Amino acid sequence: SITGRILKLLYPAATTFNMAMEDAPIKPNSVDLVMGNPPFGSEVPRDANERFGIALNTHNYFIARSIDAVRPGGIVMVVTSAFTMDATADQRRLLRILARAAARIGVLPSEVPA
Repeated sequence: SITGRILKLLYPAATTFNMAMEDAPIKPNSVDLVMGNPPFGSEVPRDANERFGIALNTHNYFIARSIDAVRPGGIVMVVTSAFTMDATADQRRLLRILARAAARIGVLPSEVPA
């Protein structure tokens, strides 16, 4: 993608992955920062069941993988929507389990009052 190529040009010394997240060789607790705008879709990444024991949609899979990837003290910054909040009960349960491992720094509202 263009964004991935720009990132590599801006930060040539950084390790970057410009591929589908399920293909990225990212181990749990191995990175300091995950930043992104998770893709939306109802598709289930091929390793979601194996990795998390549940068929997460694309958006929630990205968030779960991000939380799983950061080291203690690392930062996950994602843009999300009602798609996460409207997840199935099983998906919400998994996201709550993962969220216990993360300390939320803050949430920015989608609409800022005038």
